[in-house]
Amino acid sequence: MSNNICCYWEGKIPPAYLTLCVSTWVKYIDLSQVVILNQLNINKYIGDSVDLNDIRMYSFAKQSDIVSAFYLSKHGGAFIDIDTIMVNEGALDFLKPSENNDVLKLFGNIKTGGIHIGALSSPAGGQVVRYWAEELLRKVPRWEEDNSWAYVGNLIVEPYVKRSENLHLIDIIDVNESYATPEIQGIEDHLLNPRQKYEEFWFSPLTEDRKYYIDSLEEKCGGTISLHNSWTPDWYSQLSIDEVLENNCTLSYFFNKHSDLNEILKVEEILKYGSR
Repeated sequence: MSNNICCYWEGKIPPAYLTLCVSTWVKYIDLSQVVILNQLNINKYIGDSVDLNDIRMYSFAKQSDIVSAFYLSKHGGAFIDIDTIMVNEGALDFLKPSENNDVLKLFGNIKTGGIHIGALSSPAGGQVVRYWAEELLRKVPRWEEDNSWAYVGNLIVEPYVKRSENLHLIDIIDVNESYATPEIQGIEDHLLNPRQKYEEFWFSPLTEDRKYYIDSLEEKCGGTISLHNSWTPDWYSQLSIDEVLENNCTLSYFFNKHSDLNEILKVEEILKYGSR
């Protein structure tokens, strides 16, 4: 397995639930394998490709998209958002380099055609991430034109990989088959939009049916689950570690099953200070 695994955080103590997300990784990978990027060290890893002052004009989610494109283009490996939960050994399969040296591995919804760029695996200089980084050189300084959640991410990547001549450049892991976003299958109310399904599934009080479903994910899940940090309710983001673990919602139940609580302080420190 490549030891080139990267994630991005702003460089402060994260909300407790995000610390718990990263603590699930410890069961499957050594944190020393993970490059933790933040605003203090990104120039060391991606050079001066873009002005840090320009990056700071974007939301955290968009900063993460920008950093992932430049990092993977330069170094290759796997980039995972810190709101990713590792559930079983299948997580290691995603982190392995693709057998095709120019393929970007990512999650997507085969039914809707959408892609998710919160977890990516690519060789250094891969055609897709190289194109993405080149487009960002043009777009990032023009932050005044940012009018979409997808401005520096999906709006660049999705049209490019869907061109008929580029379909061979991607390996899409279907979120329906891998249960990477289990709220899709766990909430059958078709009147709810994706954000409402996410909030209802993860942050409502745990029921016996939901508990049974969550327990089944240990075998059904392809390895990782992607949360949506920007959709997580403020009240949950403000909870301490103990308060998260004591809460009676579905996500807290999940953390009690999968987090490595012995590594909390280590995770907090590495997320706060980043890689040296």
